Amino acid sequence: MTNNFARTWRLLLLNLRKDWLKLTLWLVMLLGLFAYTGPYMNTLYGTKAELTSMAETLNTPSMVALLGKMPHVQTLTTAMVFAAEMNLFMSIIAAIMSVLIVVKNTRGAEEDGVVELLRSRPVGRGSVNLAAIGELVLLNGVYALGIGLLVGNSGIYGGSLKGAFLLGLVQGAVGLLFGLLAIFLAQIFENTRTVSAASFGAIGVFYVLTMMNNVSDLGLDWLSPFSWLGQTQPYIYDDYFPLVYFLTASFLLGCAIFLVSRNRDVGVGLLAQRPGNSRAGSALRGLYSLRVRLERAGLLWWSVAALVFGATYGSIFGSFDDLVKNNKTLAQLIGANQQNALSQKVALQFVALLAVVFAVMAVIFGSNIIHKLQTEQTKGMLELLESKAVSRVKFVTSYLTVSLLGAAIVFFAGVLGLYFAGNSVLEKPIEFSQYWEMYLAYLPAIGIFIGLALVFTVYLPKLYMLNWLYLVFGFGSIYFGGLLKLDGNIQKLTPFGWLQDIPVKSLDLAAITTLCVIAFSLIFVSIIGYRRKDLV
Repeated sequence: MTNNFARTWRLLLLNLRKDWLKLTLWLVMLLGLFAYTGPYMNTLYGTKAELTSMAETLNTPSMVALLGKMPHVQTLTTAMVFAAEMNLFMSIIAAIMSVLIVVKNTRGAEEDGVVELLRSRPVGRGSVNLAAIGELVLLNGVYALGIGLLVGNSGIYGGSLKGAFLLGLVQGAVGLLFGLLAIFLAQIFENTRTVSAASFGAIGVFYVLTMMNNVSDLGLDWLSPFSWLGQTQPYIYDDYFPLVYFLTASFLLGCAIFLVSRNRDVGVGLLAQRPGNSRAGSALRGLYSLRVRLERAGLLWWSVAALVFGATYGSIFGSFDDLVKNNKTLAQLIGANQQNALSQKVALQFVALLAVVFAVMAVIFGSNIIHKLQTEQTKGMLELLESKAVSRVKFVTSYLTVSLLGAAIVFFAGVLGLYFAGNSVLEKPIEFSQYWEMYLAYLPAIGIFIGLALVFTVYLPKLYMLNWLYLVFGFGSIYFGGLLKLDGNIQKLTPFGWLQDIPVKSLDLAAITTLCVIAFSLIFVSIIGYRRKDLV
């Protein structure tokens, strides 16, 4: 075919028609958050004293690690605080959104046989990728424009249209860049699972690099896209030049996508999968062992990622000691012993916040396994197993058991990395029993989210995205709860809201028991529903 991009426009329209609900939900959720948070900031930080207090909070090591550096300026405005709180976190969400959309329409479409069917018609060799890129550009373009218009007209103190549109363009640029990276990885690897893992792994690696550079000033600003967005400084300097970095990297990735795609066949990646054994081992004789075998690589990588995140966060605990010791007035008032106790308390408060991060990682891993029960069944991958004399209960519990155990392992890896790295730099280490108490307390909450994922998979598979939205709400309400001064009752609409003070405070056995009952109820109802479900 002489035209490598024939029928691209029709494929783009097809993608938009197929994904319109997902795209709408993503945009409404993210733009709604920007539209709500901007004016709300005026009520939180409308006075000079409130802004000064917030700036001091944002400049603590824990907040610098989580959200990035807060520049030192003579006149601080509400808009500056708003940008400092939202920029990095929301860019990560934009990157995740883009990856989820494009992986489904590229490597996912090849796995489903859709691309092969399209290529049998007069469709160009590069049309599928170009249509995915077009959808990605439209999605992030609307997102960027929406942020500029909504925030620019929100009336936030110290705001301007120039700063608002810069904030929007940066968010869109991050989403575009990581979406293109995911499409490129879809040309390299030949299954959706590996492409998604590599894409999210890249987001995690770049975030860790940014976090380490923010805390320790390693001079690696040029290496991570998340550091590039910090250089724009919306509402302070309004520097548009870092957008050139994003555009250059995006252009190079776009060229690489089409160069690589020319050298591979449909359904395979540039890197061939390693051939398996000619004979199945004894570990593959049961449903449970089979599921463990299929998920072992993902479990390993998620556990390593959680361990590295924990160790990286824990390595900044020493800065809490420095922060307390450098306050000479405080040292004279409370003495050295009390200083160590105070720095330990500050570290514990940071641990309580980080627990939600590791819990979300565990929920994502576990929920992905549950969702495979639906996707693998839809693709006909389970027909051979379902034709055997295997009970429905055993079949669904094989997914559920590996999901729960895997999530518990991922969460434990994050806690373990935090424990060892944090205690290695604290003068007064935190006892492992406090970490263990926190670990046990969060397991029922993780079980609720996985149980909810199973409910959607069994009863409402087409609305499964609502499960992710609920997880994002749960994470955001705790992560930003203190900064936005959210009401505790709003935070308690999610399981995390009942646990956010652990290990600073003792366990609430009544709350833990309630969470356990809810988790078991969701799982029980789902298993009953799966027994009666039509598998066709």
